Amino acid sequence: MNLKKFPKRNISIRILKAGVKAAFVYVAYFIFTLVTRQVHELIGEYSPFIEGFFIAIAIFIFLIEFSSGTIFKYMLEFARSLFIIFYLIIALKSGIIDVNIQNVALILNLQFFLLMVILINLIEIARTVLSAIDFLHEKAEGELQSNARARI
Repeated sequence: MNLKKFPKRNISIRILKAGVKAAFVYVAYFIFTLVTRQVHELIGEYSPFIEGFFIAIAIFIFLIEFSSGTIFKYMLEFARSLFIIFYLIIALKSGIIDVNIQNVALILNLQFFLLMVILINLIEIARTVLSAIDFLHEKAEGELQSNARARI
């Protein structure tokens, strides 16, 4: 990695933008906890999963925004999509959730929801790979043009 080409004067602006976007995720989490307070006994056992999910997404958003303009942005977007897929499969216990409410056992089948989330994230992975290829293509094309100008 050539650190001489890394824009050092933009680093404070990048950190600020990344921090603001991560703060928006925290605000969304705060609003989510306020809205779901009435049904907390239903999702109480999933609270650590939800909290961990929002923390991980905030970290991904910060890192992706901080690394914008580099190939690391696309690697992190790819990792975020894989994280969402595997995290939801594990947290939702493959889509079958059993809940006990006042001596009533409910079994929720969320497999269709899980399938839709997985498909959306697979499309996101394909978009990320294509964006990374385009980024590398434009970067290589720019270097070729600058080398051709230097020879003239």
